[in-house]
Amino acid sequence: MDLASWSHAWVEEAGRPSIRTLIQDQNNVAFLQSDPQEGRALRWTQQMDVLAGTSNNATTIPAELRDERTGLKLPPSAAKPQFVLPTGGGLGYGDFTLDDATRSFLLQHLPEFKDPLNRGAAWVTLWEEMLDRRVPATDFVSSAMTAMATEDTEQNIQLLVGYVNSAFWTFLTDAQRKDLGPKLEQVLRSGIDRSKSSTTKATYFSGFRSIVTTPDGATFLEQVWRHQQVIPGLKLAEPDEATMALELAVRSVPQAAAILEEQRGRFMNPDRKARFEFVMPALSERQDTRDAWFDRLKNVNDRRHEPWVLEGLQYLHHPLRASQSEKYILPSLSLLVEIQRTGDIFFPTRWMNATLGGHNTRTAAETVRKFLADQRDYPIRLRRIILQAADELFRASGTVRP
Repeated sequence: MDLASWSHAWVEEAGRPSIRTLIQDQNNVAFLQSDPQEGRALRWTQQMDVLAGTSNNATTIPAELRDERTGLKLPPSAAKPQFVLPTGGGLGYGDFTLDDATRSFLLQHLPEFKDPLNRGAAWVTLWEEMLDRRVPATDFVSSAMTAMATEDTEQNIQLLVGYVNSAFWTFLTDAQRKDLGPKLEQVLRSGIDRSKSSTTKATYFSGFRSIVTTPDGATFLEQVWRHQQVIPGLKLAEPDEATMALELAVRSVPQAAAILEEQRGRFMNPDRKARFEFVMPALSERQDTRDAWFDRLKNVNDRRHEPWVLEGLQYLHHPLRASQSEKYILPSLSLLVEIQRTGDIFFPTRWMNATLGGHNTRTAAETVRKFLADQRDYPIRLRRIILQAADELFRASGTVRP
């Protein structure tokens, strides 16, 4: 399964097939393959394990995709299927479009699948369906919340928590977040309490810490940070406390500045303290302080600690601050050539991901598009980096924000 979220422009350039499922009748299915790049007409050959049937009686059928149309006769055990999942075995390369019945069935019944690999593969496919606007983000988040109540495979829990976090901040409107946020916090806190392993508890707690939006949720997070609440079975180290302090500050909780100062005084590790002090101004309540912090990044010496820079950028562009930080997008794009020249090989990609990851408005998307349109001789590698980083921004800007 192609797990990366590429922009449509990058998909066309890189060459990922579009594959549509067509249920012909109760015994026959067809897969229609097309090349997304107009005029090229490529066809990809690949092996797939198609899963078909019902949630309680599913059959895996091997299939080889070769031509524009590949027919598949279902065995008696999979006749009259309620769903057909072409990526059921976790294999398959392409942009898969499910049939309407399968899409609806998965949203309602996916947690009933017995095989954890099948569940994981189905969630990956549903995520891409959501990215392509065939599944509403609210439906995806609601289904994922239901699934988290019963999911017992750690890898799937990590997958779901990551997807929900991304969908919550990027693909939901403010009103939808307000509606779903309290229930999502409850689901994540229940996961913390229910989990037996410390790693699963940490996954749920990290998700909670990242999406908390209600006053009660912020109060609980602050109590954990102040050591007034203890989560049995979860040991929180110095980096965890630092992240809690930063998450509280970006939410502008009462005494946010005092929390940051107290956290600075808690550090025993001097390197962690130095990193925290570097990031702190990016979370200031004062716009001019955040402006000054960003202006520092234009100096290569102030970009020497690249992980520190990236953490600060992520908080500077946090969705809760996105409307105030959109003005930094264009100068960040303008710095990218220098970032490539002076930084680590992976720094340009991470720089753009940190810059664009918190945005979902049409105006932010238009800033990126205009920059690329104006830079006709721009280095192709950097153009691709920008397109990849802007993928979810482009997708979300058409449905979420003006």
